[in-house]
Amino acid sequence: MNLNLYLGSRIKLISNLLLIFMLISSLQACADLKEINNIAIVTATGIDMNNEGKIEVTIQLFLPQTPSMSSQSPSQINQFAVLTSTGDTISEAVNNIEKRISRQLFRGHDRAIIIGEKMASKHMNDILDYCIRFREIRERSYLFVTKESAPKLLQYEPFMEKNSGEVLSKYVKKDGNLSMTLKDTIVMRTNPSHSYIIPMVAILNPTKKGEHQILKITQSALFSHGKMVGTMSNNLTYGQQILNHKFWQTVFSLKFKKDPGKVGINIQNVKAKITPIIHNGQWTIHAHITGDEVIFENTTHWSTTNLKTAERVEHAVGRIVSGTIRKSVRKSQKVKSDVFDFYNTFYRKYPSECLKVEKNWSDVYPTIDVKVTTNFHLIHSGIAQ
Repeated sequence: MNLNLYLGSRIKLISNLLLIFMLISSLQACADLKEINNIAIVTATGIDMNNEGKIEVTIQLFLPQTPSMSSQSPSQINQFAVLTSTGDTISEAVNNIEKRISRQLFRGHDRAIIIGEKMASKHMNDILDYCIRFREIRERSYLFVTKESAPKLLQYEPFMEKNSGEVLSKYVKKDGNLSMTLKDTIVMRTNPSHSYIIPMVAILNPTKKGEHQILKITQSALFSHGKMVGTMSNNLTYGQQILNHKFWQTVFSLKFKKDPGKVGINIQNVKAKITPIIHNGQWTIHAHITGDEVIFENTTHWSTTNLKTAERVEHAVGRIVSGTIRKSVRKSQKVKSDVFDFYNTFYRKYPSECLKVEKNWSDVYPTIDVKVTTNFHLIHSGIAQ
């Protein structure tokens, strides 16, 4: 019996030792660890094509603060550096930049990817292919297009944020602004015409002495089959956002006839109910738009507490919204860019009909008729009447 107890304790000890050994052997060492002192953090990237046809890549690097900088005021410290290089491919141009610095580039904090108009017009698919394959680039990185040079935008020194990459990443999060991440673009281009929309940015010079330059979204770029085919104003982009259920709120002014004043209106909680219909060969989209209105300002002689005035304001807002949507659709139809994703809207209800026209969807899309109805409610007219 003592022998059995002895053997049992030995077996238990050996089992525990084997278990501990297996646990230790399964632990992985930090072989792929990247020390912060050995990496250069990229905060934004610019991709364009120069006059010689070479790919030009510009990166914005975060500069760590040194002890000598701690005694300086924040306005005196330049917290970023910009480097540019060229190559036959994007990866070669990036590699040429990395050869010039002592650290390894880290793209995990790359907030904004700015694409030059020349590159966007011809090689947008190449850019998306590179971004998808390069695992360090996040799918949440925001995409932008510009008519200006990428180095100029990345060298822009903002007066409120640390760098232009941070400015752009915060700008697109504001209500009313078009926001397109790498993931959004990849998902959106799954329609047959491979259409998507990306905000365009530019540096605006000050209108008055003493003001700063402003980096902002000026319009939107329309794409089809991997090429930039046109642009759309910010106002018309609201129509695209409404039908794609990505619009939240904005403010605009109403002007009534025979009245010198104006009404400042905030529209919010905007929702769209989209109904596709195919009848006698005609493809039609019925869009019913609802939302709320808040009066921010009233300089007219009309009292907003009056029922007739409230109805007048509601109808005026409805006309503006429906007109904006129709103009936005016509703009995209002219360049055959289905940024409203009408194909998938029809496919969910008429899959067999859509498969028949999938190959020539670019010809069907411009013929789609869009009918818009609205129902806006004035929920707050302000305190002062």
